[in-house]
Amino acid sequence: MKAVPILILGLTSTIFASSLEDFRWKKRILVVTQSDESIGKQLREGKAGLAERDVEIFVLQGEAGIGKVPDKELATQLRERFRPEKGKPEIILIGKDGKTVLRWEADKFTPSDLFAKVDAMPMRKDEMRKE
Repeated sequence: MKAVPILILGLTSTIFASSLEDFRWKKRILVVTQSDESIGKQLREGKAGLAERDVEIFVLQGEAGIGKVPDKELATQLRERFRPEKGKPEIILIGKDGKTVLRWEADKFTPSDLFAKVDAMPMRKDEMRKE
């Protein structure tokens, strides 16, 4: 019975986040500037690995079934920071420290590349030692 309130609190803090600062030191952020079915399929197939690595997905345009559409304030912050070009979908990884780690053109992205990059990070190595 205790798991339900904890789960609700966890979801609430993520749903109402309106700034990248709300995620700092808690989550890695994957920004999908323009989603389509192929990107969605890859991310759905990597769902367990994404969760294991504390990755939160935000979709700025297109299919949102793979993550969340950020609230208006956060979407504006992401668009201003990354200046996505229409017709050029990108996937951008932001580390738990809030810094941009890597940008992929969507057609060159694979979850295995993402996992390798995250797993090579010092903070992730520390997390794996503690697990």
